[in-house]
Amino acid sequence: MTAILKKELSSYFKSFTGYITAAALVMISGFLFYLRTIYYAEQSAIMAGAPPGMAPNINFNKAILASLPSTAIFIALFFVIPVMTMHIFAEEKKTGTLEMLFTYPITEMQLIAGKYLSCLAAILPGILLTGIFPFFLIKFMPGMDLGYLAAGYTGVILACMAGTAIGMWASSLSGNQIISCIASVGIFLLLWLIGGPADLMTGPFSEFLKAASFANNMENFTKGAIELPSAAYFIGIAAFFIYLTYYNLASRKWRG
Repeated sequence: MTAILKKELSSYFKSFTGYITAAALVMISGFLFYLRTIYYAEQSAIMAGAPPGMAPNINFNKAILASLPSTAIFIALFFVIPVMTMHIFAEEKKTGTLEMLFTYPITEMQLIAGKYLSCLAAILPGILLTGIFPFFLIKFMPGMDLGYLAAGYTGVILACMAGTAIGMWASSLSGNQIISCIASVGIFLLLWLIGGPADLMTGPFSEFLKAASFANNMENFTKGAIELPSAAYFIGIAAFFIYLTYYNLASRKWRG
């Protein structure tokens, strides 16, 4: 597994894909953070001049800090992770090297773990780098609660673990990287939007849809607290899709 991990990490950092996606993520997040900060400053000026009881109630921690992790994971799921994971097994299948990997003295799970951990290690630095922006304002915002940021990015890490597992599974389905990318985006879109219809209904099924939603579980972390049910959700999603990847590769090996 260590050899696979080193090989995959080396390939990530030798190519420009990882650097380009990380730079794009940081730039987009930074621009959106800037827009939100400007809006907050404008609303704060309105509050200062408004009559008592008439000023809009805007909290910096909820308006800015809570939104930053949500933005980061949204961009990660629909841009960074699909691009970074689409080649994990699709390229191996296309070039015919996957069968050669089966001859190595490693198990399918060790192969999967090496590729999964290397991809996650390549994805996380750029995503976590988006959390630096509030620190530029810390001397101007003495009431800033970094607990919102810590809890939010804990959710980001867990969501990235789940997203990387989904992307890896999608990559194991096809030898075409574009198809793998589209498949992972489709799954992310389904899991992100699945909680929407829950607002239109009541009962156990409504609660199930809310509990199954990526967006709802991510929102729980942005409230400034680490929610154990949501943490279990993301870990469970990661474990489930890692198992599906193992099953897919193992069945391919048996057929071969």
